[in-house]
Amino acid sequence: MKKTNSQIFKLSVLSAIAISMIHPTLALADDDEAAALMNPTSTVTVEEIYVSQGSQKFGEYNGLNKLGGYLNGNVNIRGGDAYKDNANGGTQRWNVNGTDLGLSDRSANIGYSDQGSWSVGIGYDALTHNLAPGYQTPYQGSMGGNSFTLPSSIGGKNVPFTIPSAGATPTGTQSLTGAGFNNSDISTTRQNTSLNTKVDIDRNSNVTFDFNHLDQSGAKLMAFASSQWTAPLVNAGTPAKPTAAVYGQGISILPNPTNYQTDTANLAYNWKGESSHFSASYFGSFFRDGYNGVQFQTFGVTGSSGTNTTATGMDTMSTAPSNTLQQLNLSGGYDLAAKTKLTSNLSYGRNTQNTSSAVDPFQVGTFNQINSAFNGLVNTSHADVKVVDQSFQDLTLAAGYKFDGRDNLSQSNMQSFNSVSGAAAYYPNTPLSYKNSIFEASGEYKLTKDQKASLTYQNKYLNQYCNQYAVGSTGGAVGSTITGTLTNGALVGNSYPAGANCVTTPSSISNNLTALYKNKVSEDFNFRLSYGYDVRSATNSTTAIGAFTDANPNGTTTYLPGQNGQNYIGFQPYFEASRIQQVVKGGMNWDATDKLSLGLGGKYTEDNYTASTYGVQNANIWSVNFDATYKYAEKAIVTAYATQQNGMRNLLNLNGTTTGTYNNNLNENDTTLGLGVKHAGLMQDKLTLLGDLSYSLGQTSYSTALNYPTSGANACGLPTVGTCGTLPTIANRMAALKFGGSYQIDKHSMVGLRYTYQHLNSNDYYYNGYQTGYTPNSILPTNQTSGSYNVNVISASYMYSFD
Repeated sequence: MKKTNSQIFKLSVLSAIAISMIHPTLALADDDEAAALMNPTSTVTVEEIYVSQGSQKFGEYNGLNKLGGYLNGNVNIRGGDAYKDNANGGTQRWNVNGTDLGLSDRSANIGYSDQGSWSVGIGYDALTHNLAPGYQTPYQGSMGGNSFTLPSSIGGKNVPFTIPSAGATPTGTQSLTGAGFNNSDISTTRQNTSLNTKVDIDRNSNVTFDFNHLDQSGAKLMAFASSQWTAPLVNAGTPAKPTAAVYGQGISILPNPTNYQTDTANLAYNWKGESSHFSASYFGSFFRDGYNGVQFQTFGVTGSSGTNTTATGMDTMSTAPSNTLQQLNLSGGYDLAAKTKLTSNLSYGRNTQNTSSAVDPFQVGTFNQINSAFNGLVNTSHADVKVVDQSFQDLTLAAGYKFDGRDNLSQSNMQSFNSVSGAAAYYPNTPLSYKNSIFEASGEYKLTKDQKASLTYQNKYLNQYCNQYAVGSTGGAVGSTITGTLTNGALVGNSYPAGANCVTTPSSISNNLTALYKNKVSEDFNFRLSYGYDVRSATNSTTAIGAFTDANPNGTTTYLPGQNGQNYIGFQPYFEASRIQQVVKGGMNWDATDKLSLGLGGKYTEDNYTASTYGVQNANIWSVNFDATYKYAEKAIVTAYATQQNGMRNLLNLNGTTTGTYNNNLNENDTTLGLGVKHAGLMQDKLTLLGDLSYSLGQTSYSTALNYPTSGANACGLPTVGTCGTLPTIANRMAALKFGGSYQIDKHSMVGLRYTYQHLNSNDYYYNGYQTGYTPNSILPTNQTSGSYNVNVISASYMYSFD
């Protein structure tokens, strides 16, 4: 599915826009500029905004998601004797700033400093992310809460209600109407409070301390799976669970809460000399989740007989566990010679997680698993060193090495529980670790005064592994079934053999060579061109054991370990598979006349996965961007821009071991056009007008071709086979028109007026499956939409400035 890629126009305070329009046109003399530095201008702005239509999508980030008026404001006040009395030794400055104080994306800060001695600042910022246009649910429970229950009936149908078998007459969720569903706005809000201080020890060294407290509230939608039961339904004690057999699973899309708090602290000592510098710091991050799980009620049973007289029980889904990261950092640099410089950074961190996770009593009750702390530990390390040398005339040489390590020492156990399908499940937690090394060497040669050429070589080595991967008291042979004794929820005895591998790509080596050429042909024209060639060679483990393990898909009945981590042999994920990549980039800038400037750029990337029998075979993406600026009057300018981007991805997959292969092709096409005008200096240099018109079109299409006969049991369109041909195009069309102006009443007062029209037409068949009457029978509809809208916004502002 393609995500909407519409440009969101942030309607900031008009005073800020007016300032950006007027200041470049004033052309202050040197004396005026010096006076401005000694007498900083402070401003206070009040703005009224009116929005014609409520839209979660239009107001996704700017806070203008409701119909009606908004009172907004800006504050920027500065002072202190360091401005007006600097000649007499004044060293103190202070500031008070506030932006968009009436909107949900507001920020404010206060600062005070004594130059050469100390400084302190306090800041606050908030941002609301509006999500899920049109979301509806019959569940009862507040957004941001962790308990969701169902009414006794939904649209006249008693809960729980029957979910039919595949192909039966729709009597499950597909037969529901909109009755009993309520609208619910879904959003997440972050509020960050910060404190930063600096104390100067002497002219060469200082100590800094930064502290941030982040509160995150609200929710994001997530699919919750629960067990469905065959009728008749019988209550089975505490917790209330049916005794009838499990038939399948039901899906409820619910607001998963983000009740988070994160405190971060950074204490650093910094020293700088004439030829060297050094810093040592401590960083700590302390994340806390206000919940450890979400309880929700399932909605149905399967079958067509029996009497459903007992309400379904409550299921449990765990949330993000609290954790702590503490890290020590060292960095520095030294001038080895007049033209040779060395820089380096080191860090070591420990990430711990000891919080107990919520578990579903039914799913683990059969095996008596204990809800114990996880005792997770991940050690991270980083080191880099770089040398730059300019000893040779016209030649700059550089070489560097970087290492990143993640050592996951969390204990890996074979967890055992009931799956939502009712079958016994045995899955290990997978403590993934890696070591990543990068070596880079480059040289840049100045061919002439205006021409430069450079060559860069980079080698990357990645090693991935798991420590003590689900190893019990005795190791089982490769290919053996999972058996053993359960102790505190962990399977011991016949588990994975010592040295078992958890990753299908244990290592990869990448070699990259990039050449760049720059030429400043004249004062008015320059261009650049680069070419990069990258070869990544990845190993492939056919004996890796995936965490979610089932029968071997490669045609045998052997369970565990399963070849290629439960993938078909010949498949590797594209992001770690062997690959040859070529990248070409170019661009030019041309000042055609004193009034006209042109820019042109482009990029082409091609990927070929030559070693992958299945999965992504090849892909490419290209883009071209053009911009032009024309100064048609002394204080008037018009700009135009256009961007075109196209991408293609082709994959070959296996549809079962006996059916055959199929190709799936993805094409993406994005076009953006824009025109902007700004005219200042009107009405005796008091009026400034501006306008902007833009249009963007994003399209995505998928097509599938089956490489085997498609009649009978393999006919196209069967649920077991898939869809042949080309699916409907996913398209997002966005158009926006903005125009307005500002008028300088006098030295201290300015007013502004602005109008914005924005239109989004989004067409995405993905959302069809959310609609009432069209969902699968075991998924509750939500009636979400892709967020099309037509919005008009009018805003008026008044700004008062003073010295």
